[in-house]
Amino acid sequence: MSTIRTHNKLSSAVITAVAMVAASASFSAVGGYVPYEGPAPAAKPAPQVEVKATEDHSAQVLEHANTAATHGKAGHAGMLTDHAKVALEHAQAAQKELAGEAKEHMTVGIEHLNEAIKHGEMGHADIATEHVNQAIVHIKASQAGGNATEDHSAQALEHANTAATHGKAGHAGMLTDHAKVALEHAQAAQKVLTGEAKEHMAVGIEHLNEAIKHGDMGHADIATEHVSQAIVHIKASMGQ
Repeated sequence: MSTIRTHNKLSSAVITAVAMVAASASFSAVGGYVPYEGPAPAAKPAPQVEVKATEDHSAQVLEHANTAATHGKAGHAGMLTDHAKVALEHAQAAQKELAGEAKEHMTVGIEHLNEAIKHGEMGHADIATEHVNQAIVHIKASQAGGNATEDHSAQALEHANTAATHGKAGHAGMLTDHAKVALEHAQAAQKVLTGEAKEHMAVGIEHLNEAIKHGDMGHADIATEHVSQAIVHIKASMGQ
C-alpha cells in the first residue's frame, strides 16, 4: 500500500514539473520548441532632438513684428496689436538667453513693442507702426552677432535710399519714417566704427536728423536733399 502511495506522489511531482516547463515555453509556427527566455527588454526611449530655443524665439519675434508693421501701414491697429503681443512674448523669451550687445538690442526692441501695443490699443496705427519698425531694427541687431556693424551700415543705407525715393515722390511722411529707421541703424553702427569711417557716419547722422526735422514739417524737397547727403557719407563710411 505504501508503495502505491509513493508511486502516486512521484507521478504527481513529475506531472507538476512537466506543467511548469510547458508553462515557461512555447512552440514556433512550424512546431519547433522555443524555450522561454524571460520578459522582452524594455524599449529604449527615443532620443530627444535639441531645440535651439533662442534662435527660434528670435525668428518668431521678427516674423510677427514684420507682420505687425505690415498691418500698421494698412491702418489695421487691431491686427498690429495682436501680432505685436505675440512678438513681445517671443522677444521676452529670447532675451532671457541672450547676453551682451544682443541682449541690449532685444531689450530696446521689447520697449518699442510695448509702446506699439499701447498705441495700437488706442487706435494710433501710425505711431504704433513707428515703434514696431524701431523694434524690428533692434531685433535684427540682436541677431546680427559678429556682423552687427556691417548689418547696421547696410540697413542705414537701405532705408536712407528708400527715404530718398519717397522724398523725390513728395511723400514727406514716408521719407521721415524711413529716415528714422536709417538713423537708428546709423547710430548703432557709429558706436563701433573708428577713424574716418566713424566721422563719415557722424555726418550722415547729422543729415538724417535734418531730413527728419524737415520731413515732419512737410518739406519733402529739403528733406530729400539731406537724405541724399546722408547717403553719400554712409557709403563713405562703408568704403564705397
